[in-house]
Amino acid sequence: MQVLINLSSDNKLRTPEVLFVDGPDIPVYISDGLRVRVVSGTVGSVNAKIAPPGNITFLDVKLSKGSIFEIELPLEDNVLLYVVEGCVLVGEDEFSLKKMDTATLKYDGSWVTLKGKENNAQVY
Repeated sequence: MQVLINLSSDNKLRTPEVLFVDGPDIPVYISDGLRVRVVSGTVGSVNAKIAPPGNITFLDVKLSKGSIFEIELPLEDNVLLYVVEGCVLVGEDEFSLKKMDTATLKYDGSWVTLKGKENNAQVY
């Protein structure tokens, strides 16, 4: 997967760079019914091998039915979700997102919560 990111104004004049990590080398966080590949950023005690400018967290989250993933991010962060497979419930209101749905969250500094609505739900 290739991801292009529009950096903040503080980082706009940086020399462009390519960051690469091979799929099998991506660190993985595992918990009850949950597998998170940490492409960039940190989950629990698992740190990514790459560090793009701008403090970007990029995760590949796979949830079983009923499992919950929560992460607290800095207040100024934007949150983008893309459902690759299955269906997930987002936030305390449990807004439903299904395969190929994309959502941006107005992040208020509280925890970002995902809950698997079915087995093998996968979200970037």
